[in-house]
Amino acid sequence: MHVDRPVSEILNEPGRLWTPKPPAGADEIEQLRESAPFDLPAKYVELLRYCNGGEGELDAPPLYFQLDSIADSMKHNLIWHEKGEYTGFWFIGGNGGMESIGFDLREGPPWSLVMIDLIAGTESAERIAGDIAEFIEKIGLEADRPRT
Repeated sequence: MHVDRPVSEILNEPGRLWTPKPPAGADEIEQLRESAPFDLPAKYVELLRYCNGGEGELDAPPLYFQLDSIADSMKHNLIWHEKGEYTGFWFIGGNGGMESIGFDLREGPPWSLVMIDLIAGTESAERIAGDIAEFIEKIGLEADRPRT
């Protein structure tokens, strides 16, 4: 079990390899809340209030993470859902390549975070965190970095 700490405290720790973008505004977060097919976890909203996008190391597959801005997240999810694909998931980013990271909405809450190869499909879904708080703890850390 992880300790509930503020996102800003976690991502500002010395040695974290994370480059945040500016925070999301209240209006952007409200648009996301209205378009998402599930209740956004409070910790995800807190992450967006800290940075509306960003990139860096990830101590979980695929080892690098690019957090989508709210606008990009809504656009990408709308495309997948309109096609009838990946309706059991809500993507929040990826590795800049073929792997996407998102909430697995098929079970929960809490919703686990999974990595999916969008070419391989849903059968490639690999759980990388039990919930968004656990996932945030992995942001900015290299996979082989010892824990303090």
